[in-house]
Amino acid sequence: MFSKDRTQSAAAKVLKKYTNDHLPEFLDRTLEDVNQVGITGHRPIHIACHRGNLDDVVALAEAGADGNVAGDLVYSPLHVAASRGQYEIAKVLLSKGADVTAKNEFEQTPIDLARLMSQDRILQMLESARKVRS
Repeated sequence: MFSKDRTQSAAAKVLKKYTNDHLPEFLDRTLEDVNQVGITGHRPIHIACHRGNLDDVVALAEAGADGNVAGDLVYSPLHVAASRGQYEIAKVLLSKGADVTAKNEFEQTPIDLARLMSQDRILQMLESARKVRS
């Protein structure tokens, strides 16, 4: 989407913002890498998904953030987006290869969470993605 320099710059701004926010996940750490692990296993992309910040998710994903990495409770970023009804974020994660069949600590997939949380629009998208990838 963006040039490499612009992509890295956008991601660096997100990391700086998250460092300056003094997030408990990254206390006493300067965020320098889009895949840097926090105290509970979350990475910056998990935080962006929790916050519902599409621009941050795009910046991190474009800079190489792993969209399939497991964080707290073995939730992937797609688990977070699916459970919170974040359609556009889920769409970005899917475009970057997020796994719709990944299971969290409770053996739930993002599809299961979308269904559980009555996120019908996301559920439909995730089920379609699963069929295409099968």
